[in-house]
Amino acid sequence: MIRHAAGIFILVAILAFAGCMAVSQTGNFSADVQMIDTMEIPDDTAAPGTPTPTVQPSAAPTYTPAFTAEPTDEPTPAPTAEPTAEPTPAPTVEPTAEATPKPTKSPKPTKLPTPTPKYEVTDLEKKAAYLNVGSANFRKGPGLDYKIIDELKENAVFTVVGKSGDWLKVKYDGTYGFILAEFVEYGAPPTPTPKQTMKPTETPKSTRSPSPTAEPTKQPGSNANGGVNSSDYFSSGGGYSADELLLIAQVVQEEAKGSGVEARAAVANVIYNRIASSRFPDSVSGVIFQKNQFTVARDEDKLRAVVPVSKTIEAVNQIFVNGDRFMPEDVLYFRSSKKGTSWDKRVYYATYGGNSFFY
Repeated sequence: MIRHAAGIFILVAILAFAGCMAVSQTGNFSADVQMIDTMEIPDDTAAPGTPTPTVQPSAAPTYTPAFTAEPTDEPTPAPTAEPTAEPTPAPTVEPTAEATPKPTKSPKPTKLPTPTPKYEVTDLEKKAAYLNVGSANFRKGPGLDYKIIDELKENAVFTVVGKSGDWLKVKYDGTYGFILAEFVEYGAPPTPTPKQTMKPTETPKSTRSPSPTAEPTKQPGSNANGGVNSSDYFSSGGGYSADELLLIAQVVQEEAKGSGVEARAAVANVIYNRIASSRFPDSVSGVIFQKNQFTVARDEDKLRAVVPVSKTIEAVNQIFVNGDRFMPEDVLYFRSSKKGTSWDKRVYYATYGGNSFFY
């Protein structure tokens, strides 16, 4: 019995040991079981005195781990960071000298639009023409208020290109301007011929309405005072006799001394306007010798002795014979320009030569 208990104890110990080994190493469990199967267990049925076989414990199984890391004497070196490439320094940009900015060109001033003229010009077919009076002003615009570009002389040649009212637009010496149409003749200027002394001709009857007061009949070629011979300077024309034209010329001569044809024609134009106006006498002598009107007519004898020059003769023929009048019909007054352009209630119109003209 004691033997049996000792055997059981040994068996339990072996089993316990085997269990522990099984827990630590599952791989050796089969070997331990095999060892238990070969052990002899005492038999309780054996006869007394029969020697119990001694159980020889097998050698403790050696545990061989599946893998064992071999210890090394050298400590495992700490991982070292791989050397990194040194950063390439950014290239240093050398400062460059700043370019001197080019001066900005000042913008060209915008041209102002040319002001629209206050007049309209109708284009005409270009025609050659010339000045048919002794002189006339060549102006920037079609009116007496426009600046005078030049004073053209008789027979000056130009080209007519347009018309504006009573004015013609012409091109003279490369410049465009305006001349009164009545001073313009188309074609080439006539070849000058020697002036012939005109023979006395019979004075034709006037085509104008008869004057209320009959003027004394004058002998052809003479005036009432037996002075200057009218036929030496004028022929009857435009409804006026040579004597009447001479008397007008004598007034114009004295009132516009030292001036050009245009200024003399302006005085003649005023005399014509007065004859045509209901506010003045309707005859040449009535207008000229009206009291307190023409200073030069105060002494009739002296006036009738005046000899007209060619500019005066041309101006009188222009207004009375040719009908080339250029002033409005209500311009009825004039006086020396030295007195200014203000004259009571009268309205200033223009200045020609040494006289200013008024409505």
